[in-house]
Amino acid sequence: MPGLPMLCLNRLRLAVSITTMLVVLGVSSACFTQPEVVVPPTVPPVPDAELVPTTAPTVTAVVPTDAETGFSALAGTWTSEEFFAPTMEIDAHGAFTLTYSYEDLSDADVAVPSLVITGSIVLEDGQFWTDSRFVTSLIPRSNLLLLDGYFDQILTRAGPDGRAEPYQPVDAISLAAIDSGKVISVSIVDSWTGLSPLAPIEAHYSLDADADGLTGMAHFSVAGYTAPITATAAISLPLGAWQEALAVLAGTPLEPGPYLPLFTHTDDYPTVALVIATADQVVRFESQSQGQDHVPWRVTVDGQEHVTYTDSPARALQVLKPYLAGHVLESLMNQAGQ
Repeated sequence: MPGLPMLCLNRLRLAVSITTMLVVLGVSSACFTQPEVVVPPTVPPVPDAELVPTTAPTVTAVVPTDAETGFSALAGTWTSEEFFAPTMEIDAHGAFTLTYSYEDLSDADVAVPSLVITGSIVLEDGQFWTDSRFVTSLIPRSNLLLLDGYFDQILTRAGPDGRAEPYQPVDAISLAAIDSGKVISVSIVDSWTGLSPLAPIEAHYSLDADADGLTGMAHFSVAGYTAPITATAAISLPLGAWQEALAVLAGTPLEPGPYLPLFTHTDDYPTVALVIATADQVVRFESQSQGQDHVPWRVTVDGQEHVTYTDSPARALQVLKPYLAGHVLESLMNQAGQ
């Protein structure tokens, strides 16, 4: 979202996120004592219904049926380069340590202790559950590990240097190239709400295809919760830029769901979508993930839902950004902030 003062909110979000995690864990904000490792229960705890994926993950090819082999497959260090993301250590017996370190997100002269959560993993009906109130279940995907819980995290294996290894899709299908000559219409949504007097900040684009590219209208709105300010603008996307964006999307690796948006902190809720209607099909790229590139994305092709863990939808939108009248939205934000 253009002009969004994300960096200014990091310190406040840090405090809110730490407080929220401590409340969830039942830990007093006055101490950071590590909970003891809990012995795995014979029967795994039943998670809240809303935390169970609505679409069962395809785990048979990834998750072994016996716990020992399954834990060995998960064993190691998992991490992420995202803000607020933890590092997870898993041993061959299913015991884990989840560490949130905030040193890089705070002032150098402010001591912020790490938050350490320990627990155990159990394997039940092909699904990895945990005994932690903070992380409900683990979902392996290629060389990714999805953490489903109060916050939803996406981790990759850590390399020898401790940094996250690049994403490596396995058994993914590639999105077929979209012919610009068959495109009928395009819709774009780029909205955000959260901790800001400007919220919600909304940009909606309705565009039709012609021989020269895409033309249509943009509708902007700022500060809708208090005193909404709106504006519209005519949009003209040249054919060359549109074809470049389609080239970025071509070959996007698509995997089975479930779609689990990246949710690492509170007070930051984006909604981004790119919907392309052609003479043959409708392709939808949608995300409610936090982070600069909003990975992962839900990709729906003629009603068939997939997930991509690449940033190609964000890069395609970046190609179009110079033509989307961002200055109009920036002006509204400045006006609302006065």
